Amino acid sequence: ASPVAGQHWPVPRDCVNDLESAVLPTYPAIQEIKDALLACQADVALMSGSGSAVFGIFPHQQAAQQAGKAMAKKGRVFVVQPLAGAPSASSQKVE
Repeated sequence: ASPVAGQHWPVPRDCVNDLESAVLPTYPAIQEIKDALLACQADVALMSGSGSAVFGIFPHQQAAQQAGKAMAKKGRVFVVQPLAGAPSASSQKVE
């Protein structure tokens, strides 16, 4: 799959954690957090690894900041940015 021109992140269908299908039925709170992130304009919401954290990728910093405020009542929230100079999907060769 190739990235959309100008897209800095993988398109949502390319962002997958295969372990979610086993974990989400047992821990529905993780799905609730993912749904809340998507409702806050996240392009993608996934659990990390085995589910110790859930993260969202947002189209712009303002949306991420607003989501951080909205999600703060659900637990610890960290709003971060990619490192300067970090490669983006649009700068990587996809075969």
